[in-house]
Amino acid sequence: MLTNNQYITNRRRWSGYWLLSLLLVVTIQDTVAAERVIPVYAELEEAANFVGPNRDLVPIGPGYELVLAVVATAGFEADVRVVPWPRVVHSLESQNNVIAFSMTRTPAREEHYHWIGRIQDVNFKLWALAERAADFPATLEEATEFRISAIRNDVVESYLKTRGFNNLIYFNESANTLTMLRRDRVDLMPYVESGMPAYLARKNESPDVLLPIYSLDEISTGQYIVMSKQSDPALVQRFKRAYEEVVESGAYQEIIAPFNAAIER
Repeated sequence: MLTNNQYITNRRRWSGYWLLSLLLVVTIQDTVAAERVIPVYAELEEAANFVGPNRDLVPIGPGYELVLAVVATAGFEADVRVVPWPRVVHSLESQNNVIAFSMTRTPAREEHYHWIGRIQDVNFKLWALAERAADFPATLEEATEFRISAIRNDVVESYLKTRGFNNLIYFNESANTLTMLRRDRVDLMPYVESGMPAYLARKNESPDVLLPIYSLDEISTGQYIVMSKQSDPALVQRFKRAYEEVVESGAYQEIIAPFNAAIER
């Protein structure tokens, strides 16, 4: 039989074991919970990925909704971070197990990322103020002397540089490019044709204030959800399967259809 002192000593020991076990369980649960959260990087691009009366970073659009659906289907929670495009690229190159959207798929980018799934088609054009439309030559090859707005590491920047365009004027995002056109800081701005109506509407501009001058057909492919190349292969496959499940369930079409309908109106 335990003496009173022995009982007290053992009770303290048992209490210590119980507290240690509780802390261990809580630590394990926190670790598991943390592992269930995956960073998702979205571009700081007004027309594509965020909106808000105070320009708060609240992503919207088919890419965002599709990413949330894929991540949830895979059993994870998305930690969405809206940042300038160069930081999106840097995060993909320097971190493992991260997701980003929307990445235009090109041969030059093919081996640099894991392509989880297609979001939508993309149609890049170079735009100018309507009153200046007659100032430009007939072909893109003849327009190398004109100033074009660009974002570093963007697919349009890479494409134009390979075509000999060196007169690029860099911005962090496209939100203020229309102002720069009017101030004669740039002559042309690249933008996705399907996104231009929303871009102009948010600025309370007439839909015919800009006109498309050149089509960039070679890079008008599709926008994708991607993962960093150094990501865990098993995790990559998990997200690819989740994307397939979203498509097969009909959820993909439910997400994309309203945005396509809005573009067609």
